Amino acid sequence: MKVERGGGKSSGIVSTRPRCFGSSEITRCLSSLYNTAAEAAGQSHSPRVICYRGRARLCEGMLFSRESLMNRWRIDKGLIHVYTGAGKGKTTAALGLALRALGWGARVCVVQFIKGYADIGEARFAGAFGERFVLRQFASDNARVISEHDVRARRREAHDAMEFAEGAVGGGEYDVVILDEINNALHYGLLDMSRVLAMLKNRPKRVEVVLTGRNAPPDIIEAADYVTEMRPVKHPHKRGVNAREGVDY
Repeated sequence: MKVERGGGKSSGIVSTRPRCFGSSEITRCLSSLYNTAAEAAGQSHSPRVICYRGRARLCEGMLFSRESLMNRWRIDKGLIHVYTGAGKGKTTAALGLALRALGWGARVCVVQFIKGYADIGEARFAGAFGERFVLRQFASDNARVISEHDVRARRREAHDAMEFAEGAVGGGEYDVVILDEINNALHYGLLDMSRVLAMLKNRPKRVEVVLTGRNAPPDIIEAADYVTEMRPVKHPHKRGVNAREGVDY
């Protein structure tokens, strides 16, 4: 995994490999995904059978070999997703899509345009996937909450993130590219709309792109294939419940 910030980079936290046969469905699922990631990273253990309780007929005898992953699964035609709205779940939904793609052997890149808090679950989780999951931050925060003033002041960080995103989207190295909170950067005028639209239009046909953040501009909504608006109906924050690790970050 790469977890990078600005011009430099630091290694992420690599999770301990789970047991192949744990006590829960989730443990077996994560173990299977780890085996897939390990093969893609060139680790020298033998291919393993993936077996899920209750789905033995579908999965029995399924092997992920190094050779099969070298000729990796690719998206036939990449589409554009937008997760917007004032409700919780935009980045969470994008990371869920990333997990699904990783399970099929894809390469995923997450570019965070606004956030700069390093101790987040996606950074810890990504360690199991080696170079197939890259997370790049361009700001540096000591807290998870960012004021509107701070966001408006991040023009240089947004510009650097955009340069990196153009390479990630246009280079074809990644199957899925998540542009986290790029909608916010556009809303506050930190990025040029025409530049973002050109990046989306000129990307390789197999690249799936996800744009998250509140206040998605009409031009972005028009360019997208999927648009989902998160609407707040009920949130424990109103009862004084603070953000929780492993759930909210």
